Amino acid sequence: MKPTRLVAVFAHPVTLAIAAVPLVATVKHRREVATRLAFALPLGWATSKALKRVHPRRKPKLLSFTPRQSFPSGHLAATTAFAGSLVDAYRAWRAAPIAAVVLGLAGASRVRVREHRVSEVLAGIAIGLAAVVVGGFAARYLERVA
Repeated sequence: MKPTRLVAVFAHPVTLAIAAVPLVATVKHRREVATRLAFALPLGWATSKALKRVHPRRKPKLLSFTPRQSFPSGHLAATTAFAGSLVDAYRAWRAAPIAAVVLGLAGASRVRVREHRVSEVLAGIAIGLAAVVVGGFAARYLERVA
């Protein structure tokens, strides 16, 4: 399997959601982590899907199964939401550069295989970061209420 395809599979929103389930199950004592992931991952994915409908932009690739679903990158929105939520929830700021490298590799692979342009990758990262912020607010709110 090509490295770019491997990155695309592991950065796919469904793969991240499946990976989040055992992670949430192992950190039951950390409700904050579960809340952040439960809000950020679906929010990032749904926002990117909604924007794809509102702004149908053609992919740089000539032949594609989804030719008008280029803006923004859903892979990067979900990957950023997943990695950012974990870094923020565990206050593991030393892991932020590692997360940035993972995001850079995922973005580079999406551009390399001509699924997205750089602007679409950056938009996906911005959506993921916004989802992390909303997930953080939701976690803090639910901690105060509970």
